[in-house]
Amino acid sequence: MQSQQESTTAGGVIIEVSTTFFPTAILPGTNERPNMILFSSDAVFFYCHRSTLSSKSYNSFGNLISSSSPGSPTSNTDSNGSEFGSLPASLPTHALPEPAVVLNVMLHVIYNLPVRRFAPSLHIIEDALRILERYGIPAPDESADIWFLLLRHAEIQPIRAYAIAAGYAKEAVCVRISPYTLRVSLTQVSDAEALTMGSIYLRRLFFLHLGRAQACKRVIDKPPKAHPPMALCLPEDASRVARAWDLAVANILVHPSLHNISPEELRESFSSVVRGRMCSECFDSVRVRVNEVVADWEGIKKTI
Repeated sequence: MQSQQESTTAGGVIIEVSTTFFPTAILPGTNERPNMILFSSDAVFFYCHRSTLSSKSYNSFGNLISSSSPGSPTSNTDSNGSEFGSLPASLPTHALPEPAVVLNVMLHVIYNLPVRRFAPSLHIIEDALRILERYGIPAPDESADIWFLLLRHAEIQPIRAYAIAAGYAKEAVCVRISPYTLRVSLTQVSDAEALTMGSIYLRRLFFLHLGRAQACKRVIDKPPKAHPPMALCLPEDASRVARAWDLAVANILVHPSLHNISPEELRESFSSVVRGRMCSECFDSVRVRVNEVVADWEGIKKTI
């Protein structure tokens, strides 16, 4: 569900009114009824408080609030002079270019109301954050509900979600999203997403992916510890184990997502080393080394 509104009748005209921002709503942080109206591009009315919008905006809510005084008669036209229908109350009314689903999320953020029940798409979240900026309202802090929703989308669209959070320099959100980006290749970062991230967060994302790839190479490079020659295990037998290890390493290095290879894949790759004939000492040495590799790889940082 993207937004909630209900139909009502005013002067014989059916209108759509937000079920959260309606004429008699007493919203958090207010002790009075709404005294202005925002009218969405798809004809939904949102009843708001001038004091709330003006106190949180550094540009008088896109210079809309300063253009009318409290209690002034409702205008039936937008800024272009286009008529937008009969209005339900004589309050200052502003026709905005955004649809109701976007205004709904934006106003929930402004009033510090939970928004996750609407399950907005990633596109709507991005639009809501952008219009907050247009109307002079800073992006909410990292505890806001909208960032929780962004994290949900990160599982499916990690690069886009990371770019949005990075665009607002939300460090904690970027850190929590960054492990999801390991699932995809950096070649999927578009020019637009790179610009949105900015140089700092783009560089940190590249360092995460490339750094983990290099770390994997270091982790797997060291071969199993060799034991002294024995009657049942001659030097050529030990060399056979070393070559098998090197072959397994070579196969791992061509993995298409080396930065995100799973511990299970590593263990499976090295299982080929113990398939050949070897003594118990060599077997134990390989087993210990594989366990070390897996443990070391699991300890490599997965966040920016």
